[in-house]
Amino acid sequence: MGRFSIFNVVDSIDYVFGIVHFSDEKTIPEKIRFLAISKPSIFIFPHAGGSNYTYQKLEVELLPFFIPKTLCYPGRGSRFSEKLPFSIEELVSDMVGLLKKEVLQSTSFHFLGHSFGSLVLFETLRKMRADGLPMPQSVYVSGRKAPSIPYSGKYWSLESDRDFVELLKSKGGIPNELYQNKEFLEIFLPIIRADFKLLEEYQYTIQDPFDLPFHVVNGDVDTSIVEAEIMEWQKESNRPCQFEKISGGHFYLLENVNEFARTLFGVTKG
Repeated sequence: MGRFSIFNVVDSIDYVFGIVHFSDEKTIPEKIRFLAISKPSIFIFPHAGGSNYTYQKLEVELLPFFIPKTLCYPGRGSRFSEKLPFSIEELVSDMVGLLKKEVLQSTSFHFLGHSFGSLVLFETLRKMRADGLPMPQSVYVSGRKAPSIPYSGKYWSLESDRDFVELLKSKGGIPNELYQNKEFLEIFLPIIRADFKLLEEYQYTIQDPFDLPFHVVNGDVDTSIVEAEIMEWQKESNRPCQFEKISGGHFYLLENVNEFARTLFGVTKG
């Protein structure tokens, strides 16, 4: 069995391996078939270390309002056997490749990104615009300072496992008991280190703002970003950005999935 012996440690092991962690496993595909005609799609860009499986509970909450489709970056989740992306540009090209057919066939769709996913979303939007692809009706960015704010923190991707794990614990999102499991760390740490490296090396370039509504949502006790950094998202849109706060820390949207889903629907409906 090897590394798969850790599957029963805790249900959120799907963070890496993709185990369905709620009992009604057939809920999502069955509801998607039923709702596909009448609901807009929402494409979700996961946070650093996250995969297409990490957001399954949120997807269930979004189903009354959207057809949720969580994207998967190479090297984790359903794409675990693939190589991790070497650069933001490589990752963005991959995302556009995944999305191209979907957006060309969609009459209505939205984008949602959380943390690292907000940055990937932003650069994906830029490439889609350059390639002449259809654009989403609206954009939701969460848990992330504006891309124009330069990275100024420690280069955590180069830190020791011990220090890096302490940082991840402080951000939440993964049960602390998983950090005691050597097999989990051996597989998970290279994935999230690679994502952090892309964040640390990201270079913002000035381009024209989008003519799209940006909805900026954050946890009200998320200490990883400050208000001034959040407000800088306004530079990226010609339209007034809408700023929302939901109770919780950096991973508020996974902790309060019901409130977050209803907030998104309320913003879209309005």
